[in-house]
Amino acid sequence: MTRGTARRLDYRFLGGGPPRRWWAPLDDLVVLERPAVLVHGGPGHGGVLLSGVPSARRDVIGTAIRFTIVVDDPDPALLARLVAAGLDAHRRAALGARLDAAFPADLVDSAVGGNAIDEDAVCGEEFGSWLSRTLADADADADADAGPGPAAESAPQPRRSWIGSADDADAVAAFRARVAQLGAGMPGWAFTTAALTSVDGARRAVASLDRPVAVLLDEGGPSTMIDLDPGKAEAGPPAGLSPQLRHRKILVGALALAVGVIVLVVVLVRWSPSPAPPPPAPPGSSAPASTAPSTTAPPSTSLSTSTPPAGGRGPSPSG
Repeated sequence: MTRGTARRLDYRFLGGGPPRRWWAPLDDLVVLERPAVLVHGGPGHGGVLLSGVPSARRDVIGTAIRFTIVVDDPDPALLARLVAAGLDAHRRAALGARLDAAFPADLVDSAVGGNAIDEDAVCGEEFGSWLSRTLADADADADADAGPGPAAESAPQPRRSWIGSADDADAVAAFRARVAQLGAGMPGWAFTTAALTSVDGARRAVASLDRPVAVLLDEGGPSTMIDLDPGKAEAGPPAGLSPQLRHRKILVGALALAVGVIVLVVVLVRWSPSPAPPPPAPPGSSAPASTAPSTTAPPSTSLSTSTPPAGGRGPSPSG
């Protein structure tokens, strides 16, 4: 899918397009003009949508034009390469340059204007095969420019729903692992989005989707993955984190707690009032002699503590 140069030549599929818009449940949760990866899995259907692939073309007023690619029931290798391109700007740019070469502006304008084309004929081979080979070449170019991308997480994931940040390497690895499971037939969704910008907003937005759901937020994502299914039998953090990373995060949390306790103790000690010394006896006074024992009650003191205020921090989805 792309658009033509003239303003009237809006976005549409160059060929026949997919038989159905399986991504429709995400229409209000993503912005397809921006880079996004949408993956759906199930026993009867699997699909991947990659949007925001940049083109060198511009429309008549200079607005950047993008490509969107939709593949139904992709093989595991093609699915992994498409998702890798969606998660990496260098790979998206390399893919966009090859799409521009295969589908030049005059061909696109004609196709979007109503003269549907046969992608297989344009590519000289079946489009899926051309796309697999093109992605492999684009990956090689991107690796030469920016180094190889992150390896996919191999640990199996339980069927849990979670939200993570696109800037968190652990969440990205878990996302790639979930994509592989969806491609193998597990039902559910995995998608990235720029439309949802808070954990609470994302939590409410995905409530109506078939579970499990894995979401990467481009902006406003959590520093660590947030489990959306607390209390289930499969306890613990979402899979996708290596044992070393889990232990490291637990150690960091314990150290932070210990430091907080020490700071609190120091504050209490410094702010606790010191007991006042007893007043001196008036000069020249003397107590009368008495044979009966006399007792004096000790001064009464109260410990008053004050805790400094604790700091805190703080969609509507748009189409």
